Amino acid sequence: MLSGKFHKNPELIKGIAGPRRLSGSFKPASLQRTQPLIDRLDDLAGKYGASPSQVALNWLIHANGETVFAIPGASKPHHAEENVRAMTFALLPDELRELAELSELCGRR
Repeated sequence: MLSGKFHKNPELIKGIAGPRRLSGSFKPASLQRTQPLIDRLDDLAGKYGASPSQVALNWLIHANGETVFAIPGASKPHHAEENVRAMTFALLPDELRELAELSELCGRR
């Protein structure tokens, strides 16, 4: 979801199998509601020479210190490589806060 690929191409949702596709996260209203967060992840990806997925993973790993940890999926070798590259840059504290605020706003609507 945080990669932005479903926002950019909602047709991909049809390829998701099982209950995950039916979750509220993949409905058009949810995609629209989360667009500001996706846009900011995309902006930061350009700044850091990373993908939006790498920025999202970096944020999730660093946002809550040692109280929360991310378990990224990797169904293909290049996914694992991309996950590792997510740790080659450091988001600034203001960027971490901004992403958290955007995430909260997306959930409130």
